[in-house]
Amino acid sequence: MKHLIVNADDLGADPCRNKGILEGIKAGVITSVSVLPNGPASQEAMEWLQRHGRGSVSVGLHLNLSEGRPLSSGLVRLVGSEGCFLGKKASLRLLSQKEDHSLRKEVAQELEAQMEWALSWGVPMTHINGHQHVHVFPAVVDSLISIAKKVGIAWVRLPLEEKPIVEMLLEPEVEAEALAFSRAAREASGKIRSFGLRSPGLFCGLYWKGVLSPRLLDEMLKRLPHGLTELMVHPGRVETGVRKAPFSGFSGQQRERELEALLNPEFRVMLKKYEVILTGFPSGVEPTRSCGS
Repeated sequence: MKHLIVNADDLGADPCRNKGILEGIKAGVITSVSVLPNGPASQEAMEWLQRHGRGSVSVGLHLNLSEGRPLSSGLVRLVGSEGCFLGKKASLRLLSQKEDHSLRKEVAQELEAQMEWALSWGVPMTHINGHQHVHVFPAVVDSLISIAKKVGIAWVRLPLEEKPIVEMLLEPEVEAEALAFSRAAREASGKIRSFGLRSPGLFCGLYWKGVLSPRLLDEMLKRLPHGLTELMVHPGRVETGVRKAPFSGFSGQQRERELEALLNPEFRVMLKKYEVILTGFPSGVEPTRSCGS
């Protein structure tokens, strides 16, 4: 059997992204979401999931160490002069350090705060991943494993993806990022799996950032192997006002393009044609345990 998880990242980033993701959930084409714990619209997202999410979508935590304000206080290494995370490029450079005790201590503190926030809503959590894939970087992996084991979450994303064989025009930055994230995931995979944490057999989406289309979905589905695959998507609706930092990058038309590809009736036809079943992550842990206990 071929099973596909369509996981929408960045739920909670802003109301427009929430709107698009919820459209996909209601249409039955988004089967899983990852919630930003410090997003401006994260409360709105979790309130909706409390009311409507159970049974319709699997919910995970989108750990964030690169954009916005942290949830814990007293951080020095992870933040800049205004108290916000350092931004994508600077944060990923910092988190690439393998041996830095003070940095690892701050990472552990912040990840525990983010997990506590997620569990406080009473919404079962099935999986963990990272905003900009920070969770597989060297300074983060140990803390990721620790909190996942403490609260009983079994599924962790490994953003390890081969370059698509389908012909498509790749922006150099997107291709470079995909290679870097895959390399980090490959290096982290042994340790993550050694602790009994699980990942779908195949991951897709690094190379399709902002360019997802019915044609690309068809190319993916026709090559899908038996087993469980995760497709990472970033859907949303176009913002009507002025963008405000954080989370202002990769927004608007690109996100709407991804959403429209999923909502296109052709997607359902393809799923039936290639005998692919949409699903979420299995078995969410009920939030009864503290990650600090």
